Amino acid sequence: MQQGHVERNNPGGRQAREIDQLDRKRAELVQQIAAATVVRDQLRQPYIAAVSEALAPIQAAALQGAVDALDRVADELRVLHEVSREVEKAGGKITFRFPAIYRASILSLRARLSK
Repeated sequence: MQQGHVERNNPGGRQAREIDQLDRKRAELVQQIAAATVVRDQLRQPYIAAVSEALAPIQAAALQGAVDALDRVADELRVLHEVSREVEKAGGKITFRFPAIYRASILSLRARLSK
């Protein structure tokens, strides 16, 4: 009987029980949150689909605009490169080069956007 009295008055034992109780509550909350997250994700699917469908034409137009712009940039850089080559052939100073690495970068970006 004395031992029970000591255990009730032992702050370490009381704290351990409180920690265990809080841990059980935490575990219950984790389960509730997981279940609510599943429900939320299911309920959001129609909204996400509607938003995606509504914005698809805008996205497609923006992608096409970006591809067209990259084509134009590549074309203009080629012109600058050719002009510079002609100036160099005539004995002038090279003003612009459009190295293969730049072309590859533009073409790579264009390919990614075209998918």
